Amino acid sequence: MSAFRRKVSAYRAYIALGIQETLAYRALFWSSVAGRLLIMAVCLAFWRAVFASGTFPPSAAESTLRYILLAQVVAPLTLGNLIPVFSKAVMEGTVATELLRPLDLQESYYAWSLGTLVATQLREMLVLGAAATLLFGVRLPSDPVTWLAFLVTVWLGHALIFLLDWTFAMLTFWTTAGWGLCTLRHVVALFFGGALLPPVLMPHWLQQLSAALPFQHMLQLPATVLLGDVPPSQLPRVWSIQLLWLLGLGLCSRLAYRTAIRQVTVAGG
Repeated sequence: MSAFRRKVSAYRAYIALGIQETLAYRALFWSSVAGRLLIMAVCLAFWRAVFASGTFPPSAAESTLRYILLAQVVAPLTLGNLIPVFSKAVMEGTVATELLRPLDLQESYYAWSLGTLVATQLREMLVLGAAATLLFGVRLPSDPVTWLAFLVTVWLGHALIFLLDWTFAMLTFWTTAGWGLCTLRHVVALFFGGALLPPVLMPHWLQQLSAALPFQHMLQLPATVLLGDVPPSQLPRVWSIQLLWLLGLGLCSRLAYRTAIRQVTVAGG
């Protein structure tokens, strides 16, 4: 077997590991779904009350409420658990063993995260989408091209989230506050990604700040693609922007990785 095939086989094993680990915690999955459904109901009630008060024009109510619900459907994409998992590996010292393996550590964790994407996040989005349709009357697209574009956007958004999480995870070499870093990253991603406040309703300065950050390409963009608000002719452009962010965050994450592993001593070197 060639070196390339051995490497691909090893990464497939990491993907399978990510799937197996997440499928083992069924209660955690369904409690997460229940919590997300509660958040959807609260957000819907809140924004209905806001529009009923006349603060915003009623003409924007239907589209905004639909966006809010679909943003909550896509929100599990931003709620990865890489940071606490990596923090545990650093605290227990098992990261030193992982560094001795003939595989790139970052690539290995990315393969593992793909397994969690398939087994947890996409599955949770599927359940939430069905619930949003049945309970809240959300109309999902029937065009298969829209769904394919949505999956591509989700995959690129997931890669962006992984690189961001990886950069945050490198801070665990200097601090034991893994859950704190994870919570901070989640809150920032949800807010600037547009899950809590639609970007169109933000003040102008906050819209500009949000547009200058990568979070909208992780959450708002998949939601708007699923809404059908992104014409097929614009898809290459939005994917190109996601790829540019991938390049930038990829360089930052590698720099953070190379800086962090200097803190590790393996076999005396």
